[in-house]
Amino acid sequence: MNETIVTRLEALRAKMRAEGIDAVYIPTSDYHNSEYVGDYFQLRAYFSGFTGSAGTLVVLKDEAGLWTDGRYFLQAEEQLAGTGVDLYKAGEKGVPAPEAFLAGKLAGGNVLALDGRTVGEAEYAKIEGALEGVLIRTDFDPAENVWADRPAPAARPVSAFPVEYSGRSAAEKLADLREEMERKGATAHVITSLDDIAWLFNLRGSDVEYNPVFLSFAVVERTAAVLFTDGTRLEADAAGSLAEAGVTIAPYDEFYRYLGKFTLEDSVLVSETQASHRVFAVLEGKTNVIRCHFTPVTVAKQLRNDTERVNVCVAHRRDGVAVVKLLYRLDKEYRSGSVREGDRRLRTELDVSRALAGYRAEQPNAKGPSFETIAGYGPHGAIIHYEPTPETDAPLDANGFLLLDSGGQYLEGTTDITRTIALGPLTDEQKTDFTLVLKGTIDLAMAKFPEGTCGYTLDILARKALWDAGLDYNHGTGHGVGHFLCVHEGPAGIRRVPGDRVDQIPLKPGMVISDEPGIYRAGSHGVRIENLVMVVRAEEEGFLQFETLTCVPIDRSAIRKELLSPAEIDWLDGYHAWVRRVLTPLLDMPEAVWLEQATQPL
Repeated sequence: MNETIVTRLEALRAKMRAEGIDAVYIPTSDYHNSEYVGDYFQLRAYFSGFTGSAGTLVVLKDEAGLWTDGRYFLQAEEQLAGTGVDLYKAGEKGVPAPEAFLAGKLAGGNVLALDGRTVGEAEYAKIEGALEGVLIRTDFDPAENVWADRPAPAARPVSAFPVEYSGRSAAEKLADLREEMERKGATAHVITSLDDIAWLFNLRGSDVEYNPVFLSFAVVERTAAVLFTDGTRLEADAAGSLAEAGVTIAPYDEFYRYLGKFTLEDSVLVSETQASHRVFAVLEGKTNVIRCHFTPVTVAKQLRNDTERVNVCVAHRRDGVAVVKLLYRLDKEYRSGSVREGDRRLRTELDVSRALAGYRAEQPNAKGPSFETIAGYGPHGAIIHYEPTPETDAPLDANGFLLLDSGGQYLEGTTDITRTIALGPLTDEQKTDFTLVLKGTIDLAMAKFPEGTCGYTLDILARKALWDAGLDYNHGTGHGVGHFLCVHEGPAGIRRVPGDRVDQIPLKPGMVISDEPGIYRAGSHGVRIENLVMVVRAEEEGFLQFETLTCVPIDRSAIRKELLSPAEIDWLDGYHAWVRRVLTPLLDMPEAVWLEQATQPL
């Protein structure tokens, strides 16, 4: 039994009894509908013990359930053991959504409590629509008087993001936004998404680990713009750039009060998928609300300008150097036999993670990892979002696969790369799995498609080889990636079906998307091969294609060549020739010699 979680849930239930509450709904989100949240907002993890980035906790008087997606099924099973919290595998056949589950548990007159600041408007609408006759409290903070040592909200320094890296000034971006507001008939635009705000105002912070954002809200009007944050933490360059753009600073806690100034003479543009229910509760009925799925800022942010396109290539070259340095060491210590077993320095998963972080830190303009490194050896590779800890840190051996999913933040851009590395002899099944995943990575990378195509229509290209073998993977194929911002960025992406975050948004030049099919065999191994690609124009008029950005070799020793088509082999050989040409001048001689061998034609 996990006594810590059981005790926390008992305290929450005592609070529920005292306030006449029958059920509590706890999402992962903060007040900004963020995917990754700061320590202050980790309520779902605090009350369940599950630490994945996606999940919803529902607590009733005598039971509790945790919903998460396929990336986290194995992790959630382990972390929920002994907590009294049941796992509900979202998207699986026969598994009800949280709101449907609640509808089966609550009757008319029952009370469901939630914090309307942490529940998105679209999410709230689903809950409300499913619970006829149930009273919904939206002013309930589950942590209040329960989480005694709750951390304070982050308020770290905020700096300017120079135009030499952003390509456009905040004033220019605000001008573009106001033109779009004019087209939509909006006199004001409320922005709550942290990465949208950081991008729009050319600012960067560190309030959320690995994500260079800062707690803030923004309201842009036709002749004014207000940024709601702690102004004392703005560095001089940030304060100066905001003043130049005509932006006023107001306290973070003044945001909701400011919204109250709008009347029915105003037309306020708000995203129902990004803004919280609390925002809409303040505005609805008091002003003319214009709902949009995603804000114009979210869409514009994905379309990299010329400066950003050049810079993101620089970031991937630097990241390639860091990853190749690690691959060279792994080869020396495990495959080539040039380092004796007792002299190995990379002995465990955490050793690998730390070494890679060190190599990235050596690169120019490096600003840390873009997410917690996933270094999964053997069976741990089958846990899609596994993160090694001192308790789980597995020793490496000179056989099988090490799955390494990692990324870096640079002033020039954000990276995200997965390589599955053979540390020694492989089974036939492992080689077959690796090659089928590689076929999917290559086939999507080679795609050419007409303008107007949405990402979900291309998903089959990454899955076909796996489906032909009766295999599949339980996660999306591709997500958008920010520009020195969040490693997961909507709205465009590649997955089997459109959803709230990856919707029917056409792929457009300048978008950076991941290409990452995989295979996961519980208790044995996992394979994922991930490159980032940028949408560019094809030679044929009206068509687009992908330019691969990630610049790191793919393990040729794990490939069954006979399973690849001639076109796939040509792509891989061409890719490796490019990697060799780009990285060799940036490497020390021993690493360059290793890269020469690692990138030979298949």
